[in-house]
Amino acid sequence: MPVCYLIQTHNNPSQACRLIATLKKASPNCFILVSHDYKNCDFPSTLLEIFSDVALISKSTQGFRSDFSLVQAYLDAIAWLLENKINFDWLVNLSGQDYPIKNPGEFETMLAQRQDDGFVYYFDILAPDNPWGIAGKNRYYYQYWRSHFQPQGWQKLLLKPFELLINRSQNWFRMNLTYGFSIGIQSKNPPFNSNFRCYGGSFFHVISQRAARYLHQQAQENPSLIRYFSKTLNPDESYLQTVLVNAPTLNISHYQWMYTDFVGTKAGHPRILDQTDYDKLIHADNYFARKFDANNAEILDKLDYYLFNK
Repeated sequence: MPVCYLIQTHNNPSQACRLIATLKKASPNCFILVSHDYKNCDFPSTLLEIFSDVALISKSTQGFRSDFSLVQAYLDAIAWLLENKINFDWLVNLSGQDYPIKNPGEFETMLAQRQDDGFVYYFDILAPDNPWGIAGKNRYYYQYWRSHFQPQGWQKLLLKPFELLINRSQNWFRMNLTYGFSIGIQSKNPPFNSNFRCYGGSFFHVISQRAARYLHQQAQENPSLIRYFSKTLNPDESYLQTVLVNAPTLNISHYQWMYTDFVGTKAGHPRILDQTDYDKLIHADNYFARKFDANNAEILDKLDYYLFNK
C-alpha cells in the first residue's frame, strides 16, 4: 500500500530534510514530493540526493497568506503525481514544520485497514455551532480585493474601529485587516446551496488516490469554482473541504489526524510546540503534529527516540 507524503515548504530546507529522513526511516518505500516556494529561500536539490523516491518541484504561483496560491500548489502537485504516474494509494499533506508523533509505519498500517477516501477536519460554515461563528460566512460569501498592505502598530489601531463599524452596520461590504487590508463585496451568486454546501476546516488532510483524482478532475472541469474561491479569504481552509465533502462518490471521514494547539495564539497561527508539550504529544490520538521550530531540536530528538525506541 504505497503512501505519498506531499511536503509544502517555504523556508528551512534542513528542517524539511529532517522530516524526510524520519519518514524514510519508518517507511522506506514511501514516495515523498516536496513542493517548495522559492520566494523566501532556495532549496538545493543536492540535499535530497541521499534519499530514494524523493522529488522536488517548485511552487508555480507566488502568493500571499490567505490567497489561493497554497491550494493551487497542492492541485499542481497532484497533477505532477498523476502525470508522472507515481503509484500511491494515499496522499498525506504536510508542511515542513510538521512531525510524526506516532511511528509513520503505524499510521500507514491504519490507512491500509480503512475504506474511507479521506480524513478531513471539516464543518458546515453556516451551522449555528460552527467554531468560526460569522467569520466563515464573511470569508466565503464575499469577493475580496486585496491590497497586501499589512497594517502595523498605530496603523492597525487607527483602522480597527472602521473595520468594526463597517462589518457590524451592514451586510453588503466587509473590511478585513487580519491578512492585509482587504475589502469584500457580498457575492450576488455564491456557488453554494443546499446540495453544495460550503465547508471550512483544516488545510492538512489525508486522501485516497481516488479522491486526489477527483480533485484534479474538478479543477479541470470547474474552473469557475476556483475563480470564485480565489477572491475569498483563506480558501485553503475551505476549497478542498467543499469539493471533497460534497462529492457524491467519496466517503470522507471527519477525523483530526493532525495535532495542533491554538491556545493563546492570534491570526490563525498554531502554537510552536516544544519539550513542554512532549507528554501531551505522545498520548494524543493524532499521528502528526504541527508546528515545530527548527531551532528547538530537543523536542524533535525526544520524539525520534519515542518513535523508534519505545
